[in-house]
Amino acid sequence: MLRLNRGKVQRRITGYHPRMEDIHRENARQLRVIIETVGWPSMRK
Repeated sequence: MLRLNRGKVQRRITGYHPRMEDIHRENARQLRVIIETVGWPSMRK
């Protein structure tokens, strides 16, 4: 998203950078696999 500010164009940050979003989604996928395999972490494990 672009907006004008006193004659200057500024880019407004909206959400993750696409590469960072990819990394976040891959990490979440791996975490789901671990939780499915080992279970939710607790003091007993």
